Amino acid sequence: MLVFEFIFGYLMRKAQVTLIDKFLASVHSGDSVCHQMIMGAGKTTVISPMLQLILADGNRFIMQVVPAALLQFAKDVARAAFSAVIHKTVYTLQFDRFSEVTASLFYKFENATATRSIVVSNPTSVKSLALKFVELCHRLDLSDLMSADQG
Repeated sequence: MLVFEFIFGYLMRKAQVTLIDKFLASVHSGDSVCHQMIMGAGKTTVISPMLQLILADGNRFIMQVVPAALLQFAKDVARAAFSAVIHKTVYTLQFDRFSEVTASLFYKFENATATRSIVVSNPTSVKSLALKFVELCHRLDLSDLMSADQG
């Protein structure tokens, strides 16, 4: 964390360090955690980049989900944070229910994981991707039923 402070020119507050430790502990234990912070407390500029730096280890897929109105700001902050000393690519996931799911999407996610990159998206895109997954699973189930009836 000291190197992070030096590289990015931040002096992290005790509450930020405590929160980062809490999130990291929850990741390692497999628990889910949520924490609310007031505006200006460093969610996008301090907490997120630090967690992205630590958690994007080549084994985890890291996606930052932000409100649509903050998408560009979050991308700009991540790109600024990871463009000088520590390099990470920042991708954007834009997805809607009419988007086509291809193997290339999977390979892009796999590549983002392997290269320790960050994917930034908004809740609507993530929900659309989840709903598309459910829809495709349903189609597969129907096709299995139809082929069983014919066979």
